[in-house]
This record gives sequence, structure tokens and C-alpha cells, in this order.
Amino acid sequence: MLTAVRNYAKTRKHLIQDFRADLQTLIHLLRDWGVGLYRNVPTQTVVLIVAALLYFLSPLDTIPDFLGAVGFTDDAAVVLFVINAIRNEISRYRDWQSRR
Repeated sequence: MLTAVRNYAKTRKHLIQDFRADLQTLIHLLRDWGVGLYRNVPTQTVVLIVAALLYFLSPLDTIPDFLGAVGFTDDAAVVLFVINAIRNEISRYRDWQSRR
């Protein structure tokens, strides 16, 4: 199964790169919101980001992280769900960032 995950990841590097960039954007958005630089975001979006990041960072979840790449699939799924749910907010934030 681990080999299958590796092969899947190798054939879809662009998805992994997008995931990494989106995850970093979530972190930056939350940081900028927290320090008051960026407030043009609904409270519900902030709650979703916090929940996704907490789940991603928590060692206690559906599939234990000590299982390696397989253990992070549920974490990634939660983050991807949130990213897709707030895609428009992410775009607005990136636009705001590029104008700064």
C-alpha cells in the first residue's frame, strides 16, 4: 500500500506542490488575520482554517501519523476539503498579498 501511495504521489507532483502552496497560504492568511493585517475574511473561514490546521498537526486522528505517508492521508483530506470549500477566500487573500 505504501508503494502505491508513493507511485501515486510521483505521478501527481503538481497536486502535491499545489497542496503545499495552499497549506502555506492558509497559514499565512491565519497569521495575517491574527495580527490584524488582513480582516477581509468571514469568521467561518477562520474557524475552518483553524480546525483544519489543528487536525493536520494533531497526532490523534483517524489514521495514526506514525504509519508514515498513509497516516497523513486523512490529514491531507481534511485540509483539501477546507481548501476547496474556501477556494474563493484563498484567491482573494492571494490577490491582497500580491498588491502589498
